[in-house]
Amino acid sequence: MSELPFHKRVNTRVRGLLLLGIGLILSYFSIWRPLTALERGQTEVWLSHSAIGLGAILTVFGAAFVIIGPGFERMLESAQPDPKNISFRSILLIAPFLLIAVGVYVWVRMRLTQMGWEF
Repeated sequence: MSELPFHKRVNTRVRGLLLLGIGLILSYFSIWRPLTALERGQTEVWLSHSAIGLGAILTVFGAAFVIIGPGFERMLESAQPDPKNISFRSILLIAPFLLIAVGVYVWVRMRLTQMGWEF
């Protein structure tokens, strides 16, 4: 039996569900629980800027894999960025994910500021 890489052995939509699940779990523990704990009056919570962004990106990536399926995988393969020659297509594919991560981070920061917390 030949050893195929993980991404060749598992269906695209199944991998998308895995990414979606990991993203939702990470978002729950890094966004939802800290915000609700602060609303309940807890004085100390754990926040990780990286976990907030990663949770958002994995959730959106997973949803894209589940909804679009193999077509999304082909888009990612065709738009692989080359550090010496970044194509406009690569930028168009990656930019929404970065904007979502930054947007979620800004939203969390605004919510914390509304609750009286400063960074």
